[in-house]
Amino acid sequence: MDMNLSLTGVGASLTQSMDDGALEIKEVIKGGPLAKEGSIKAGMKIIGVGQGSEPIEDITWKPMRKSIRKIRGPKGTTVVLEVTDKNGGGRRRVSLVRDKINFEEQAATGRVERVTLGGVERTMGYIRLPGFYGTMDKKPGDPQYRSCSLDVAKWVAKFNTQKAEGLILDLRGNGGGSLKEAVLLTALFVRPNPGPCPVVQIREQTNVYPLYTFPDVPTFAWRKPMVVLIDRASASASEIVAAALQDTGRAIIVGDHRSHGKGTVQTVMELGGDSETPYGSVKVTTAHFYRINGSSTQEKGVESDIVLPSSFDERAGIGENDLPNALPWTMVEPMQYERIWNMSSYVPQLKVLSDERCAGSAEYAHRMKVVKLCRDLSERNTVPLERAARRKMMREERDILDAADELEDEREDEDDEVQTSSRKKREKKNDFVLKESLNILSDLVRLTGGAEAPEPKVRPRNLPPWLRALGGDY
Repeated sequence: MDMNLSLTGVGASLTQSMDDGALEIKEVIKGGPLAKEGSIKAGMKIIGVGQGSEPIEDITWKPMRKSIRKIRGPKGTTVVLEVTDKNGGGRRRVSLVRDKINFEEQAATGRVERVTLGGVERTMGYIRLPGFYGTMDKKPGDPQYRSCSLDVAKWVAKFNTQKAEGLILDLRGNGGGSLKEAVLLTALFVRPNPGPCPVVQIREQTNVYPLYTFPDVPTFAWRKPMVVLIDRASASASEIVAAALQDTGRAIIVGDHRSHGKGTVQTVMELGGDSETPYGSVKVTTAHFYRINGSSTQEKGVESDIVLPSSFDERAGIGENDLPNALPWTMVEPMQYERIWNMSSYVPQLKVLSDERCAGSAEYAHRMKVVKLCRDLSERNTVPLERAARRKMMREERDILDAADELEDEREDEDDEVQTSSRKKREKKNDFVLKESLNILSDLVRLTGGAEAPEPKVRPRNLPPWLRALGGDY
């Protein structure tokens, strides 16, 4: 679903009500079966789910993810939802035929930002990438081919044409995806010099091998300063890209103290049986990811060069190191690689300038107050057993998280039937991290004097037609 940006279901964004345990409909997705049915609106609640003519199963207070799996299903099959109004009345049943739903809001998006700092206005590019998607069974040129690196390349080409002076690549909330797309994406920002650039190392049972930018796609599409945004939900492929750009001196990492810390590869192995009586499956860790400097991204993740504290960073159970029995951080031999640019040398000056701005910001002071509340909530280790007192505490906790959502647009316990979440609202005006990151990028452009990363020593010869057609500086 993540790779193809589609699933089959009914088309609803859901969260679990703390009042009655039902699934509350936060949004009806345009074009989905619910929207076509017409009578189901945001605010109504789902209390039961049935498959075709089978009995309805009560889902109140059941684990939300399990209930969502019951609502999803193969295209063309029937699901029956038992719904109520927002107050729990007007109970009725609605029969729906599941259909394919595309969630384009999970595709790469971009825009031009104007930043005024010190009386100087600059043009910056901004790209938001929610996941590393890419179809595995299609080739470029096919109408159904999807590629996050190609989508990002199109935005980069536009920013080059519009004379943007810097670029922000927003990987917040990006849980990863296609390793191939992560390597292709990295190739947009590093140069072949004279051969392909190493991106990541993979250790399997007995050997360690590197992955390089593909020699037949030596793009180096963006040569100007850039900032990469991360948070505790940035994982796997996001960490590979952020680490490669940090290790090569190509970008500055800004955001939470560190990323998620998922540096392992899992493989699902079937245990036998047949379609009627399957024996199940087991998920086995088969490999580790390592940065080109030899450090694993496991547990430690990628540390930000400049930390902008967030409430999301303080919530318990977010990082890989918070999980039970997480594999430990390890190292392998570093690779021989070239530092393409010297962005990290500007970090001390950028920190001072950012700290000065934050110290005089009322918005930042309010932000830190909410961050502290979330930290206190995460450190709480007792709960009352009396029902009314426990529900009162749950409401207080939700109030704290709602206050955090006002700042972050991140809700840890919210989920969607179409896998879109409150992260899709990143572009709201109260995104303090983005605003300050644009200021940091503006400072970086000024400190570098508008310089660009040096040209490749060897210019690419056989650029693929689909990439050459984008234009821009390759």
